[in-house]
Amino acid sequence: MKRDLCIGFMIVLLSISSAQTPQLVQVSTLPASAALGISADGQHVVGGSLAWNANTPAFYWTPSRGELRLPLPAGARQAIARGVSDDGSVIVGEAYYDTGIPIRPIVWRAPNYQPMLLPSPNVYQEGIAFGVSGDGRLIAGRFTIANVRYFALWENGVLNTALITVPGEFRNISRDGVPIGGLQTGGSVRWTPRRGFEVLGGIHAYAASLGAHHVAGSTADIVNGLMGSYWDSCGQISLGRFNNLQTELYAISDDGRIAAGTAGRGQFAIRWKRERGFLDGWENLNTTFAPYLGGRILGIVFDMSADGRYLVGRMGTYQGVFAFRLDTAGL
Repeated sequence: MKRDLCIGFMIVLLSISSAQTPQLVQVSTLPASAALGISADGQHVVGGSLAWNANTPAFYWTPSRGELRLPLPAGARQAIARGVSDDGSVIVGEAYYDTGIPIRPIVWRAPNYQPMLLPSPNVYQEGIAFGVSGDGRLIAGRFTIANVRYFALWENGVLNTALITVPGEFRNISRDGVPIGGLQTGGSVRWTPRRGFEVLGGIHAYAASLGAHHVAGSTADIVNGLMGSYWDSCGQISLGRFNNLQTELYAISDDGRIAAGTAGRGQFAIRWKRERGFLDGWENLNTTFAPYLGGRILGIVFDMSADGRYLVGRMGTYQGVFAFRLDTAGL
């Protein structure tokens, strides 16, 4: 009954004109690239190459300018951009080094996007910035110290030194600035200055709606392996397998109605819509958008725009694996 009541409060989005046509765009020519972050309006996309030892910069793409290679920090051999603010002025991620600390959290800021290392503890093994709030004020990530991961949160470029003492990691942040992640002891959390850490259950959280009122991720068991999962104030529910394959969710719309990720550990990209039902909401994006893909195969969705219209991730082509942005045009 409680779950049914929650369904009744779903927000209905305005439909997009049927005259618009879905469009798939390759947003990077970097080898083995993936688009990992997108702005609320879908017009700013960031990512990088996921190939180890790729020795490549991160990228930033817009429809008007195309792909821009972001500058590497001094001494770095590779960088990956994971999150972007709503206006594209703040981009976050990590840089890779062959000497010293191997992975370090960085930020690129407009107008020249020169990379800057984010403030860090005096001693650490690695650090990553996974996401940034829509206004660019908050950046969420993690540090590893003595083989233990710790929550990292920067506000206006200043590291929250109190959180760095708590074992765990932030994996993302909602557009309105609520970080989500997992505790070292297990269970996912969201954090706010007023309430502190709130445990969300056993879901491995990767994406959050506004206020982190809805969270998408995965859970695992011995029989079924990984299964896409969804959390809201009514509780946590496993969305099950799709075509008898494991499922994982990495992206969610701001209202929590749409989520997306992958099936079969990267075999093909999937989308879930709440109005179809919690256990019947899956679809293979390669089937839904087959007429618009030109033989390319969507493998993983890593992020989506606020309304779920634009999806970004990684696709397979005849030339290799590259980052994409899909304009679903409301389909």
